[in-house]
Amino acid sequence: MLINSNIMTIKKYQRVKIVITVILAVIFSQAVIYKNYIIPLVALIVASLILLYLRRQVKEVIADERDYAIAGKAALWSIQIYSWVAAISMIILYALRDLNPAYEPVAMTLAFSTCGLMLLYSAIFRYRNRYK
Repeated sequence: MLINSNIMTIKKYQRVKIVITVILAVIFSQAVIYKNYIIPLVALIVASLILLYLRRQVKEVIADERDYAIAGKAALWSIQIYSWVAAISMIILYALRDLNPAYEPVAMTLAFSTCGLMLLYSAIFRYRNRYK
């Protein structure tokens, strides 16, 4: 029986994904050492495009509806937990800004990033609910 080596299986895809992740880690660490931030950005984009192309070559089922439902619930829990922790941290840091003035910008960053995350989640949810 002949095995076609050009067929991308899930196992091959996962191995390639691990190798690309290791290569990206090396590129990122070297870029931080040399203070070059353009190369890792380009490498990340290229790696994402390569993985996207290879994923489309996989003919087997990578994920099913149950996986997507679990991922959706995990994302919702992550956003909710992050929002609560960030909001509580923001209130505490903002209350302690008299002790250390550096706490105020950290508190504001937490507040705005939490608001941005929740707005982004709401927009994506509405889009997917309406058009999918």
